[in-house]
Amino acid sequence: MEPFFVEVMRSWSAPISVPSNGGTRLILGLALTPDGSKLLAANQGDQSVAIINPDDPGSGAVAVSLPLAGIQGSPGPFQIAATSTNQAFVTVTVGNTLSGGSSSIYDIDLATLKVTTLTL
Repeated sequence: MEPFFVEVMRSWSAPISVPSNGGTRLILGLALTPDGSKLLAANQGDQSVAIINPDDPGSGAVAVSLPLAGIQGSPGPFQIAATSTNQAFVTVTVGNTLSGGSSSIYDIDLATLKVTTLTL
């Protein structure tokens, strides 16, 4: 991710390296948990969600794969929302088609990193 200006420090931040499982990165969505402890990045490039500590981005960042087998095309996470209950909900895109209508939404438990498929 590109550096950004931190107003309280009156300086530019260092770039944040987004972890990935396969080295490919195409970040399509970002979310910050309500308490500010986790920055989530939807990485369509390798079908994962990166979980980063924004206060210490170089320490403990992980990439969690989504179980997208069986979806035709090049699916990947697109939109992401974080909750105060330590969960993240992720939609998937294949081209210009979003999940939620007839395909799945994924629920990530941010404490255990377990991914559950929710079918609507």
